[in-house]
Amino acid sequence: MSVRRRQEALIKVIFPHAKSLVWHEEGQNNAIVFVDQTWVFRFPKHERGEAELKKEILFLQKYGQGLGLPVPNPHFYNIDKTKGPFYSAYRKIAGRPLTNDSPSEADREAWAEALGRFLTRLHRLPLTSELLAVLGEPAAPVNGWSDFFERVKKMLFPHMRPDARKRVESLCRDMIAAISKSNEPLTVIHGDFGMGNILIDPATGRVSGVIDFGSVTIGDPAYDLASLMGTEGRGMGEAFVRRMAAFYPDLEAQLERANLYRKTFALQEALFGAEHGDEQAFAAGMAAYL
Repeated sequence: MSVRRRQEALIKVIFPHAKSLVWHEEGQNNAIVFVDQTWVFRFPKHERGEAELKKEILFLQKYGQGLGLPVPNPHFYNIDKTKGPFYSAYRKIAGRPLTNDSPSEADREAWAEALGRFLTRLHRLPLTSELLAVLGEPAAPVNGWSDFFERVKKMLFPHMRPDARKRVESLCRDMIAAISKSNEPLTVIHGDFGMGNILIDPATGRVSGVIDFGSVTIGDPAYDLASLMGTEGRGMGEAFVRRMAAFYPDLEAQLERANLYRKTFALQEALFGAEHGDEQAFAAGMAAYL
């Protein structure tokens, strides 16, 4: 029996009268199934995805309901390999992904307030022993980014133009310097706070939820701001993030690092492609460097 057949069989056990299964498999870490457009099932594609799903479920169960916006509430799940495939299922949160397609001034202001307040609550979660047991002890960001750039040099530099390699080396130096001089404490971060994981209610135009906590971790809060800014044409931009200042204290102190982090997103996509044999991700991430 194929993997998909086993997954469909599992869904049918839970929802024997389900009429519609709609698959979305574009994600790097999970296959997603919408059941009657009411439930969302997520099945990890690899071991890293399994580890992230387990962490996500435990985090959302303990802390998800106190963040001020609707988030997935795992209702059915399995994180024990001896009992079958890893999966999580939650009631679908109504809304469409956030876009930067000419929103009104009122919408921009409402989004900035909602997201600023959400990140404030998330980033201020106390780092208790209970939370550390879920997310793990934090690693020094400078070490993580040093390792990242070493992998970039090994896996991606052979494919890059000489001037692109110099640009990446300069980015590496600037990032390590900025992180090393930062006095900002590490916090809980969403880890993938981009437009695709922020939902908007089409009827009201307001933020209706935040999804995909698979990358939740303890790290530099500036990284969530960077994810929201995004890259050219694929994010809300710095001007929008600056609107959050009234609702997210100390934003200004994080902008330098956030603007450096956002420059790594294409490299992250290309590196994922290189390390996991994903040709599409590799090509997309490397487009500006070839």
